Amino acid sequence: MLEVDANERSISHRFGMYLQEEMPGFDVDQALGTGSPNTVIRMLDTWRGSLAQRLQEVIKLPDVPSKVGQAFAEVWCLAVTHAETLAREAFIEDQNALFAEQTSLTQERKLWEIALAEAQANVAEHTSKLAQADVQLRERQPENT
Repeated sequence: MLEVDANERSISHRFGMYLQEEMPGFDVDQALGTGSPNTVIRMLDTWRGSLAQRLQEVIKLPDVPSKVGQAFAEVWCLAVTHAETLAREAFIEDQNALFAEQTSLTQERKLWEIALAEAQANVAEHTSKLAQADVQLRERQPENT
């Protein structure tokens, strides 16, 4: 589908049709009625958010043994906990990397500020010497008046 000229809405609609088959109660035409491709993502988030609730309901179904339903719920809780731990660790790692980069950039900025101050001092010194040399040169030249 991506090889043809397809806009974001048609791609979202196609994705929504796939989700419609996978998620009971999802109607792609109703969900995309606003014209926003983000609606599919919101619907997917809603579906994912209610998955634990649906797993709890599995326990109540007569054709599913309660131990199987309970096992699904426990696996889901473990998966969520594990995912949260991994996300937290990745966030902390990224935060530490950003802090290290910020520290490095701050140190580099201070070095550049020192180098700039030295360069400005050199320019001021050379400008002063140039002005003095210019004055001495004028004093040595005979006046042509």
